[in-house]
Amino acid sequence: GSRSDPVLAKAVQPIMADIATDYAHYVGTQIRHAGLEPDEELRGLTVTWALALPMMAFYRAANPNIRMEQSLLTSLKHMQESLIERQLSSAKRD
Repeated sequence: GSRSDPVLAKAVQPIMADIATDYAHYVGTQIRHAGLEPDEELRGLTVTWALALPMMAFYRAANPNIRMEQSLLTSLKHMQESLIERQLSSAKRD
């Protein structure tokens, strides 16, 4: 993998950076289409998702742990739903 091969890491890093950037733009667009504001908290959650997914893929290949994956995904989903709910509630009050 790219962790033990510096040449591979150098080749893969720009691709991963582009994927993360594209993902962040996609999520920002979806947030705005839903009528929400992409504030610092939502941007932080987007970054967390973007960092977590490649690591999950790495660990799935190296040492699969479905329970850990489910815990992580459940936690991220709960944070996402809580942020959206708070923003929607705040928008209704305004």
